[in-house]
Amino acid sequence: MAFPPAFLDELKSRLVLSDIVGRRVKLRKGPRGEFAGLCPFHNEKTPSFTVSDDKAFYHCFGCGAHGSVFDFVMNTENLQFPEAVEQLAGVAGMEVPQLSPAAAEAARRSATLHEVMDKAATWYADQLKSNGGSGARAYLEKRGVSPSAVTGFRLGFAPNGRTMLKDALLAREVSEAQLIETGLVVKPEDGGATFDRFRNRLMFPILIRVVGSSPSAVARWAMRAPNTSIRPKPACFTKAARFTVCSMRANRSARPAPPSSPRGIWTSSRWPMAALPMRSHRWGPR
Repeated sequence: MAFPPAFLDELKSRLVLSDIVGRRVKLRKGPRGEFAGLCPFHNEKTPSFTVSDDKAFYHCFGCGAHGSVFDFVMNTENLQFPEAVEQLAGVAGMEVPQLSPAAAEAARRSATLHEVMDKAATWYADQLKSNGGSGARAYLEKRGVSPSAVTGFRLGFAPNGRTMLKDALLAREVSEAQLIETGLVVKPEDGGATFDRFRNRLMFPILIRVVGSSPSAVARWAMRAPNTSIRPKPACFTKAARFTVCSMRANRSARPAPPSSPRGIWTSSRWPMAALPMRSHRWGPR
């Protein structure tokens, strides 16, 4: 069953991740507001499993497990995504929407593109951690972006290979048509072979959901300002999603507010946004 992205976003915003995780893991709150406990996905004696309500994800520094509230329920209770959504909707007191055939198809298509973008973001993040991403990591350090911010914002790196992303995602059961529709792969007008749109670039996924990847060129590790308007927008890309990447919200319950509001910080680009968690504020993306 496909679910409208707006419904999934609203459901996620109503859930407190630490409450859901706390049903299975004994968590202890740290001085910075994050929680820690023994990882439920591997055996360990020293807690390396962390939960952030502000950023709405869990991460284990021991085994690398990482995900949202949906991922946690799916992986700990052996449920499929629709089953996890229905269970969490009951916890949040929300009714699961019943869609018309046309709306169901549109939601299915959008959800599928979200999944493709998520796989791409994960692959880009892996490339940043690899030997090939050493120069990009050095550049991020130079710009004052901490390793925790890199992980929290899921920053990544697009290597210089012509079809590296395409080949990797095709091996993960993503179709070439889907890659073209997301804008991550280009189909030449002359009918030639498709190729990766982004190469030798830092990648900034646009969160609430991973709906697009904003590129920052890394030519000799020099920054070129990203411009998301220069590439096709996938069906799951909305102005609202673009807006949220420029706002840093003081807590999970706050909604985007006017610039005069003390509950948010507007940044001129993705760089100061990524650097903010290193400062005294423990703020992060929704």
